[in-house]
Order: sequence, then C-alpha cells, then structure tokens
Amino acid sequence: MNNSWEVILEEDENGEVILPFPPELIERYGWIEGDEIEFELGDRCATIINVTAKAREQANKVDSV
Repeated sequence: MNNSWEVILEEDENGEVILPFPPELIERYGWIEGDEIEFELGDRCATIINVTAKAREQANKVDSV
C-alpha cells in the first residue's frame, strides 16, 4: 500500500497557500469537505492527521458496541 503522495502547492488570489489532496487519498480514507486537518512537520516529510475523521471513527466504534 502506498502511503505517500507528491503534490504541488498552489496559491489562491489572496496569496494563501493551498495544499491539494489527491482524490485517491480523500476516497481511501473517507475524508469529506470541511474536515479539520492537522500537520506534524518532520525533517523531510509531513504527517497529516484528519482530526474530524478520527473523531467520526471513534464515534462509530462506540455506537457499534
């Protein structure tokens, strides 16, 4: 399983940086628009954590008990 992607940062009309997520990443992990994302920056990489999806996952585990 490939857990890495390479993307090109974009810039919007206000000069804000946009990090586009590949559609296959969004689909694979069940992310939806509006999810809250956190980044952990490493020496030569970044770890992306979808806080909202993680909370949804935890809620589903509780609901299924």
